[in-house]
Amino acid sequence: MTPALQANALYEGKYPLVSALSRPVIARHLVRAAREHGADAVAHGCTGKGNDQVRFEVSVRALAPDLEVLAPVRSGASPATTRSTTPPSTTSRST
Repeated sequence: MTPALQANALYEGKYPLVSALSRPVIARHLVRAAREHGADAVAHGCTGKGNDQVRFEVSVRALAPDLEVLAPVRSGASPATTRSTTPPSTTSRST
């Protein structure tokens, strides 16, 4: 990741790659915090219009498959009422 940051790498010449590269790092810290607080779920605020939701959800599932991932913004509901157990990109895959 460091070379991409040092190079100020851009996707399609205009989107900083730091956004895409940071999601797994954020997910790692999110999982760590969930473990420290005894949580059984984590949440993100991605809208579903881009790839961030997939990056967060896949990263969390890779690090902690037992944690549920809440996506309240995507579903339009509050975190207390919404649980997303399968990210859209993996709906048809079997585990």
